[in-house]
Amino acid sequence: MIWTDFENTLHAMVVALTGKVAIWEKQNGPKPKKPYLTMRLSSLRRVGLDEQRRTATAGEVEVVGPREVTLSLQWLGENSMGGLTDLGQALQKPTIADKCMAAGFAVFDVDAVQELGALSGTTWEERAALDLYVRIMLSTTDTPGYIHDVTIAAEYLPPATPAPVEIPSTIEQVKVNSKFV
Repeated sequence: MIWTDFENTLHAMVVALTGKVAIWEKQNGPKPKKPYLTMRLSSLRRVGLDEQRRTATAGEVEVVGPREVTLSLQWLGENSMGGLTDLGQALQKPTIADKCMAAGFAVFDVDAVQELGALSGTTWEERAALDLYVRIMLSTTDTPGYIHDVTIAAEYLPPATPAPVEIPSTIEQVKVNSKFV
């Protein structure tokens, strides 16, 4: 998964489910008119060990592993608590989960909405926050050049002389020819 595609898909999903403008935090530019949302990705964490999988190409392996990332949202302006509550519930819809899966990620947990309203000068500013926990699979390929095929040819040769009596053996001599491809 390409990270920019992942960010664009998350952004489009938040805009579609809320019907509001959403911007990434820590960007330069003017603030949009309220209500709007800010988005921030943080804490990319590996979940367990990555696994190696053979690919259809000889000598190539794919290294695949799950990662979890936190998507923090803040809704600034009118209906912040209700809007983020609705968003959190909408993520549980099977149609939305299917769209996420098709895009290569899953929202596997949604925190409680936090009310963050504050007095700004002489005006009360509605604000709320919500953390979504998203799981993605990261993948890369490597060509370690492992042995793809091994062929062993063997031939039984009878003994030239009888085996000594003190060493019991049923196989007297084996000739092995190996070829690595």
